Amino acid sequence: MRTHMIRSSLVLALLSACGIASAAIAPKELQVTGTVKTPTCMVSSDKDGVYDYGKVNASLIPTSGYLTLSTIDQVWTVDCGSGKTFMSFQVVDNREASSSSVSSQNFGLGAVAGFPTSKLGYFTVTLNGAKVDQANVNVLRGTKGAASGTGASSSFLDKTLSHSWTTSGTTGALPLSGSVFSMGLRVSAFVASETVRGAPITEGTPLDGNLTLNYAFGL
Repeated sequence: MRTHMIRSSLVLALLSACGIASAAIAPKELQVTGTVKTPTCMVSSDKDGVYDYGKVNASLIPTSGYLTLSTIDQVWTVDCGSGKTFMSFQVVDNREASSSSVSSQNFGLGAVAGFPTSKLGYFTVTLNGAKVDQANVNVLRGTKGAASGTGASSSFLDKTLSHSWTTSGTTGALPLSGSVFSMGLRVSAFVASETVRGAPITEGTPLDGNLTLNYAFGL
C-alpha cells in the first residue's frame, strides 16, 4: 500500500511540474528563409548575329527557281556564369509574310521596295555543333512545352518547335543542364527569280531576313 501511494505521488508531482513548465515557456516559431535567385545569362554571337551577304549580283538570279547563296556560319553562346540551369529557345520570323516558300523551317528574306506583297526568297537555319560547358552534345527539338524531344547532331531551326541541348541522339531525349551553352547557326539563303518573287529587282534592293530567338531558362 505504501509503495502504491509513493508512485501516485510521483505521478502527480510530474504532472504538476509539466503544467507549470507549459505555462512559463513562450512558443517559438520555426522559420525557413532564403531567396530564389534566377541565373543571369548573356547571349552573344559572331558578328553580333548579322549574316551579311554583301552585294549580290542580280544578273546571277535565274529566270526561274532560285539563286542559292553560300552558307554563313556563326556560333551563338549563352553564358550563365556559375549558375546551373536548363536552357531552351524558340524562334519568331519577323518577315514571315515575305517567305517565297512556305514551311515552318523557312524564313522570309523581305520584299522588294514598292512591292509589299513581293517575296524576295527565303532562308533556312541549320543548328549544329552544340556544346554545354565545352562538352560536345546534341541538338534537341521538341513540341513547345514538352518535357522531351528528339536529339540529333544537327537539325533545322523550326518556328513550331522548342530547341535545346541534350546528350541523347534519339527520340525521348531529355534536356541537359549547364552553365555555358553554345550552338552553331548556319544560314542558307535562296533568292527568288522574278516569276517566284512577283516583282522586278530594283537597284539596291536589300535582303531583309530577320528573326528573333527567345531564350528561356529553367531552374
